[in-house]
Amino acid sequence: SVSVLSYAVIFAASTKLDITRKDSIKFICTFAILELVIELLYISYYERKKMISLLKGEK
Repeated sequence: SVSVLSYAVIFAASTKLDITRKDSIKFICTFAILELVIELLYISYYERKKMISLLKGEK
C-alpha cells in the first residue's frame, strides 16, 4: 500500500542522515501521528458535510 511505501521511504531516507535509530523511530512515529490527524480531520469534515447535505435533502 502507499502508506507502507511512504514509511519505507522515510526510514530509508532517515538511515542516510546522520541520526540515531531512536531519532529515526521518533520521526516515523511523528509522521504516522500527523497522518492520522489529517485523516481524522478530513473524515470529520466529510461526514459533517455529508450530514448537512442529508438534512437539507440534497443527494
